[in-house]
Amino acid sequence: MFCGNFKIHLRSARRIQNLCDTNKGFYVKAGQFVAAARQVPREYSSTLSSLQDQAVPCNFEAVKEVIVKSLGKDMSEIFLSFDEQPIAAASIAQVHRAVLKGHQEAAVKVQYPGLEYQMKFDLATMSLLSRSVAWNLVAK
Repeated sequence: MFCGNFKIHLRSARRIQNLCDTNKGFYVKAGQFVAAARQVPREYSSTLSSLQDQAVPCNFEAVKEVIVKSLGKDMSEIFLSFDEQPIAAASIAQVHRAVLKGHQEAAVKVQYPGLEYQMKFDLATMSLLSRSVAWNLVAK
């Protein structure tokens, strides 16, 4: 029985991790919360702990668009160099090394594109789901 539960929990944890990696933002935050919870089976906390510091980075072309849109200038007007590979990727942003025109090294944190809309949609979805679960619990 225990072995069967282990396999089910591990498979479910991996599916949740894939869901979080795919949907980013709020889902990664929710996965991080589950990973830190002591009340969940170990398979969930160990699998989802990778969401704490191993988020999947956004492609550089999308990052470049966000920077140009946010700063209102072409990147070549601001940076002497900009490392396309992020040094860190988290749930809502990633960080890149850069050198400014004044030769200062900088860490540039770039919020993922479309995040504001996605977060509003995700929060509405989670709110609906939590109300549905609460209603079902009270109804029983």
